[in-house]
Amino acid sequence: MGCRSKLFAARWNNYKVRNFVVYVCVSTRRVPLLDGMVYHTFSCPDVFYDARYDKLFEVPRWCFSHKCLKRYGRSHYVYAEFVLNTFDAIVSSVISPVKPKALGKIAVLLEPRRHPLLEYTVKQVMLTLGPTWSLQIFVSSSNENFVRRHLRVHHNDTGRNIILTKLGNFGLDDIHKYGNRVQSAFSAHESLYHAIPSEHILWFQLDVIMRGPLKESWLKYAYVGAEWKGCQYPRCSSTCDKICGGGNSGLSLRRRSMMLRVATRGQLPGHIWGVESNHTKTSRVFIDFTDSNAQFVSDEMHDNSKTHWFEDDLQLSYKLSKLGLLPPGQIHPRFALAQALPMEGL
Repeated sequence: MGCRSKLFAARWNNYKVRNFVVYVCVSTRRVPLLDGMVYHTFSCPDVFYDARYDKLFEVPRWCFSHKCLKRYGRSHYVYAEFVLNTFDAIVSSVISPVKPKALGKIAVLLEPRRHPLLEYTVKQVMLTLGPTWSLQIFVSSSNENFVRRHLRVHHNDTGRNIILTKLGNFGLDDIHKYGNRVQSAFSAHESLYHAIPSEHILWFQLDVIMRGPLKESWLKYAYVGAEWKGCQYPRCSSTCDKICGGGNSGLSLRRRSMMLRVATRGQLPGHIWGVESNHTKTSRVFIDFTDSNAQFVSDEMHDNSKTHWFEDDLQLSYKLSKLGLLPPGQIHPRFALAQALPMEGL
């Protein structure tokens, strides 16, 4: 972090107060006269006033409601500052992933949007992972050419080995219209894993920063995700005792063969939430994937009528836990941090 950001974090060391001050800084950064006064009075981080901040992080010019401000609160400014400080160097770099192998390693991104951080994040992740990793991106018809251009996915070009898989092949070309719920369902579905050509998968999203290469020893585990609040090793609260050893899926390591053992089944897009089954019969139930209240149907490994999960990480972690395939709890805090700053202090 820059000196001003360190000063800000140290001055507002209570995380609740700090978050409130972040909201004040963001909401006033485009208000004449008030912006300068707030900047100096509260020692606001410089990143909020960078001309590129609004574009890269899709910040509305006027952002006053909690709904708008929430995504830019907490320690987002630390992440944003890192991105802005490294953006030019990263996007000017060239990546040339290797061809995928059946027992190889592959980074996988599902992104249907023409997002301003797509090129940066993909390159930052791949440059950090190293030259032994392949890359696959699930794209929509609206961003396929965008991805091809920025990552040079053309014959005889540097990105020729990057696999672009069309979401339209699964009937999910407009997946971005339905939010994270449907993406979570697809992330837990067998069709996704049948479409991935390699065993060791690093699943990532566009809000990820890789600080270093992954430990090879972690690849043996079926699933490694970021640590969940309330499930911090070595303690595990009663709210997550069924999924301890699991983790958040936004950045996660997955083994394709193990995922296929616990994945939901059925024909997409109709069975995006799986195939319902009980002890006496199995039935294919069409679930409208545009339904904002949709959730995984029950199967032989999990009765979802009580938990109502739509989150892929909960579903995958619970099922893998039943099979004894989750890693020991001390792995997760060494694998991924959810926030850049602790709740108290710097």
